[in-house]
Amino acid sequence: INESITEYKSKLKISESEIISNQTSKEKAELSITKIKEEEKLKEEAEKLQREYDSKKTLYDHKNELIQGLKNERKSVSSSIDEYDDLISDVQSSIEKDEKEKTSIQDQITKLSNRITEAEENPSLCPLCKNVINKEELDHWLKEKKEELKDKENLMKQREDSIAANNQKIDEWNEKISDLTKKKNEFTSSINDAEKEAKKIYDEFSSIEIPEFGDSEDISTYESVISEKNKKIASLETEIKEFSSAIKKLQSQKEAIDEKIGAIKNEIDSLQKEHDEIIIPNTKSDKELKELQDKKIEVITKIEGLKKKKFIDEEYLAGLKEQIKD
Repeated sequence: INESITEYKSKLKISESEIISNQTSKEKAELSITKIKEEEKLKEEAEKLQREYDSKKTLYDHKNELIQGLKNERKSVSSSIDEYDDLISDVQSSIEKDEKEKTSIQDQITKLSNRITEAEENPSLCPLCKNVINKEELDHWLKEKKEELKDKENLMKQREDSIAANNQKIDEWNEKISDLTKKKNEFTSSINDAEKEAKKIYDEFSSIEIPEFGDSEDISTYESVISEKNKKIASLETEIKEFSSAIKKLQSQKEAIDEKIGAIKNEIDSLQKEHDEIIIPNTKSDKELKELQDKKIEVITKIEGLKKKKFIDEEYLAGLKEQIKD
């Protein structure tokens, strides 16, 4: 039993050592899986950052396209304003020319009117040379001059109408320029706002740092190792339970046997004491005494034999004790 207990304890120690070894391998595999999962999590974060970067970059590009579109619109409006400015400048030149012509015509009309008035007031004198003139010639001259005056007045009217029309055009164009300038200012304000937003978006996506990763290890390899080690550990734990159970059982048997051996030794000591205290009466005959002595020797021999045995028959031992008493 002692040899079996020692053998089982040795196997138990080996199994426990194997469990520690397998547990260490399992922990290493679990640590590798943890690292891989952490890397995968970091990769997910990196992919999320990449999507955010791409989204903001796309938004930034769209903003720049919008800004460029607004600038083109503003440029078109500026061109229209310049065109109207050129038209106004040209018309103003025409107005200045008409004003000069109007002044000249007005002077001509004034002079012509004065001459006609003077001729009508002095019908006997020639309006040009102041010589005597007949009425027929004067009437002919007055008719020509009045027709000329009428032509001048019509020309004057044309210049006034032209000036009025051109001033009306200038007012209309100035109004359009005012509207276009307002629109241009709106475009400028929108461009400034869009450029501020674009800068903010640029600062946001340009500050994003995306970490780089290599190819991840296959996690299934480590999972297979863990599964294998778990099975091995479970098998070893079963062995340890079996070995422990066997050791416990053997120790119980050993304790029971030791207890029996102790009980037998106690009984032997008791028997020896009783034997030593036996007094053979003298009333017996020599023959009877010899028979008793032989019987006593026989019992003692059996007791000595019992000392060499590991197991005792309790009923047989009780019978022997009775024989010794007899």
